[in-house]
Amino acid sequence: MLQPVSDEEIAFAEGILLPPGRHFDDERIQFIKNLTTCDLQAVPGSGKTTILLAKLLILEKRLPLESGQGVVVISHTNTAVDEIKARLKPYCTKIFTYPNFIGTIQTFVDDYLAIPYYISKHGHRPVRIDNEIYAERISRYRLHPTAAGWVNRRQDPTQFLNDLRFNSNDDLVLGMSGGNIGVGNATPTYQNLLRLKNFLMESGYLHFDDAYYLANKYIIEYPKAVELIRKRFLCVFVDEMQDMEPHQYNILETLFAGGAGENIYQRIGDRNQAIYNGFSTQETNWQDRANVLNLNGSHRLSPRTAAVVQPFGVFANNPILGLYGSQLQPHLLVFDTGRARNVLPRFGDLVAGYIADGTIAADYKYPVKAIGWVGKSSEGGQSLFIPDYYEPYSKDNKAIKIDHHNIISYLVFSDPNSCTLHNVRQNILNAILRILREEGIKANVRDYTKTSFTKDLRESHDALYNQLNMKLYRWSIGIIKGEVNNVHVDIQAFLPGFLLNWKQHERLSPGSVEFLTSADIGVQEGAQELPTNFYRHGDLNIEVTTVHSVKGQTHTATLYMETKFHNYESEKCLNQLLGQSALNIAGQRARAASKLMYVGLSRPTDLLCLAIARERIEAHLPALEGLGWRIVNVN
Repeated sequence: MLQPVSDEEIAFAEGILLPPGRHFDDERIQFIKNLTTCDLQAVPGSGKTTILLAKLLILEKRLPLESGQGVVVISHTNTAVDEIKARLKPYCTKIFTYPNFIGTIQTFVDDYLAIPYYISKHGHRPVRIDNEIYAERISRYRLHPTAAGWVNRRQDPTQFLNDLRFNSNDDLVLGMSGGNIGVGNATPTYQNLLRLKNFLMESGYLHFDDAYYLANKYIIEYPKAVELIRKRFLCVFVDEMQDMEPHQYNILETLFAGGAGENIYQRIGDRNQAIYNGFSTQETNWQDRANVLNLNGSHRLSPRTAAVVQPFGVFANNPILGLYGSQLQPHLLVFDTGRARNVLPRFGDLVAGYIADGTIAADYKYPVKAIGWVGKSSEGGQSLFIPDYYEPYSKDNKAIKIDHHNIISYLVFSDPNSCTLHNVRQNILNAILRILREEGIKANVRDYTKTSFTKDLRESHDALYNQLNMKLYRWSIGIIKGEVNNVHVDIQAFLPGFLLNWKQHERLSPGSVEFLTSADIGVQEGAQELPTNFYRHGDLNIEVTTVHSVKGQTHTATLYMETKFHNYESEKCLNQLLGQSALNIAGQRARAASKLMYVGLSRPTDLLCLAIARERIEAHLPALEGLGWRIVNVN
């Protein structure tokens, strides 16, 4: 049994996490002191991560726990994990060491279930668990002509092959949902596809989803592993629980909810913010426990913004209490059909005006963003989608990937939110590894990782190692300065000679030449350069992106741009715009749209803007004005 949390421990955490003179209120103290299995439902901007950090700071002083047990903290994304680590590391040392774990659900499943099971079956670790490398390996595999012809008749042959998975019976299915692949198990085509999947599995190139297949096999074949994991971790905290997909949710519940109550298992999040990648309408699996705590006060939202967000919640939680002090009304930007490109400039004018008159602080802390649901047309070119508002928008620019299709993409798409020398250097090293794979240059029989590559280079070619380090430093500085083209040219000149240390001849393969020389992304020189998804409006840099990409973020100002997926949000969620609760909203698509708007509209501290075409909203403008919206005509 853990000793109760004392008021002195609460004061200790407040001194580290809160500004001077600030204290946790009663509902936050109730959660920090709770050391039983429970759920925490927290409204947008409630600071749930901060109170989780408070609990971890207090537990750090008690480590190791009884019988040497530890703490596990699991979140859905690397961004959330990085935030936890960045805020705790100055004050904690034990919680980042054995027997504790802080990381993503993917890393947890890989390290504790999938990789141990893979080693037990194959005698070695998998080479990579990564979707991009997996897709690259599939693209190199040559199917039998009959099977290749059948696959090429699928709607999207490349995606079809990338979606091949094993179910619990080791049969091929499509995706984690287990869709039928469309060909019988006894056919030569199926057997050829089965050989492809087995080849990738045995070679050690796994999709992220494959880790969950292996994890479930491990749990079934070695139930003792579940018991050992439960014994190792006394305290289990899962952040952003609503984002866990069914296969992730089920593994967590199997590991931590099925015992004899020996674990403290706390699930934290907001079921109303359960949105998924793409256009999934799947509901969250998360069902509340008997013991549910609530955080209702939002330090992000003002009372006016909270009032317009509240009706979009599809699950019954307590009301959102807006605690932020902005007096700005939500703004409804009404534009004429075909004039969507006027919306962003009008939004920029509004933000700039409020900064100029002091309504928004000139040194505002959070970014300004314009967001939409649909990043590209899914209905044969029918509008409305994000590029209708901002033509340069590129869906590829929204995510930082380990692998890109050419080297210029590695240079351009370094994360604009964390463009440090270290991150840019890592991105360039990933590009070099891509060329090594293309050239078949390996560490013995396995592909190089960044660690093994730099280790071998330092031990075997010390002078070359120093030369590459200097180059990486200069290239990284160049990327941060916006000199992408100069860096690209220098890399093209350097790498062929550099690779002579491993190759018999200087000539690169056609694939490597294409990778190095292709420049199909428009990059302009100059220190003022921005990635393509940033709209510049005077001194404002407004990022244009999807609603899914801003989950968990706080903005100073947010423009929600209505788009069309089957129907427009204003058609599916008109009643919510007019203040009616979504608790009884009918239809999966309407529920999905309502949850998406709940997330999108709850990002800003100061200014919320929603853009809708006049033809869809004009009849309701008087009612919306009465509900607190300021109507802005976009000319």
